[in-house]
Amino acid sequence: PTNYLDLEGALWLEKYLATYPHTIFLISHDRGLLNRAVDCIVHLEHGKLTLYKGAHKGAYNTFEETRRARQELSIKARDKQQAQIEHMQKFVDRFGASATKAKQAQSRAKRIAKLKPLDVMVDENSLPFSFPQPKNAMASPMLNLENVSVGYDGKAILSRITQRIDPEDRIALVGVNGNGKSTFAKLLSGELTKMGGVFHRGKKLEIAYFAQHQMDILKPQQTVLEHIEPLTPHMSESQRRSRVAQMGLTTSKMLTLAGNLSGGERARLLLGLITFNGPGMMILDEPTNHLDIDSRDALVQALNEYKGAVLIISHDRHLIDATVDQIWIAEEGEIRILDDDMEGYERSLLSKLSGNERKKKKDSGGRSAQNRKKERQEAAAKRAGLSPLRKEIQAAEKKINLVQGKLRRLEAAFEDETLYDGEPEKAQDMVRQRAELQAELAALELEWVEKSDALEKAKAEIAAAG
Repeated sequence: PTNYLDLEGALWLEKYLATYPHTIFLISHDRGLLNRAVDCIVHLEHGKLTLYKGAHKGAYNTFEETRRARQELSIKARDKQQAQIEHMQKFVDRFGASATKAKQAQSRAKRIAKLKPLDVMVDENSLPFSFPQPKNAMASPMLNLENVSVGYDGKAILSRITQRIDPEDRIALVGVNGNGKSTFAKLLSGELTKMGGVFHRGKKLEIAYFAQHQMDILKPQQTVLEHIEPLTPHMSESQRRSRVAQMGLTTSKMLTLAGNLSGGERARLLLGLITFNGPGMMILDEPTNHLDIDSRDALVQALNEYKGAVLIISHDRHLIDATVDQIWIAEEGEIRILDDDMEGYERSLLSKLSGNERKKKKDSGGRSAQNRKKERQEAAAKRAGLSPLRKEIQAAEKKINLVQGKLRRLEAAFEDETLYDGEPEKAQDMVRQRAELQAELAALELEWVEKSDALEKAKAEIAAAG
């Protein structure tokens, strides 16, 4: 449901679903949504469904950690069984013909035959993919905008844009839908021309631009290999297949018609085509909409290995947190650098959604004595109201200390090397407890920050009221 929402819309949906009093069945590749809106995960793998129960907050993180622990346990159990079989087989081989120990050897051979091989949990992870490195070295700035305006049909959507982009810059562009994010991306990519100002672009700069509307360049009746043939006139068949593999598409997909690919596979193909010649910059407008979580992780890794500049428009906070170091915002017809991180930006959006950021309208004219008396009474009432807030902050601090203590004791228990061999079920339960405690700690710390912010804000309002 979050595919075509902006970050504000995605946060609103999370908040709505988290407090929705009825049943929710949610299919999503959005980690943030899964961590905040559901309390269990049903995982479909190898044709089977497995239920993972988790804390109300952090359900997906709990699932990941619990599943990883189960994988480790299944591997240990398989290895232990294999060692037992090898040990018994050596006894059978050695004493099978012995007059005194033949019966024991036969008994162990029967035990070996009856043993059912243990299944090992195997990942169905998507294939990794990679982007070609920039073929041209670029000087700074690659792109430079001074007082630039851009729009449609003579009407400016964005104006007074003064920014620069250097090689290896990693930028996330955020803002409410309709504020001009995609318009800015089209300006940088060359799909739109400026209406005014100075826009300098490096002569050798090649930009790869990914957007959902560009899926139209894929030809439904052509195979994956046929799509790259015009780009590889001098390559052999095996070389072409190698390049397709770098896009994260399996051998079985290479002769598949583009029209029969999944949305995620088409996205991989398009990403591979637009970056084929090693661009100096990538502009990605909502690149994760059709990618599953494993593919999103693969995209994060590919972007972090890429040495060119990147500008990302996305509501996927995991992608932004893992790949960018600057946040720009499209707001009020301008593009400006946001002097905050994503967590702070999220808090401001949630605050607006909750109606907590209300501008205080203060009458600057003369106030009657009656009004001033009323305001003093209100200020006194507000000061009295700070006491419960302070108590809530203190209570949160106590809970944080308590949970941190439990986590420390658990971590100490994990250092016991015999834990997994002796009591695998206990170890699995401990992993689940740790994930739940970590999720609880994160929620408590967020509560402490929010209440502390609320306290500071309330104190400031009281001071302003005099």
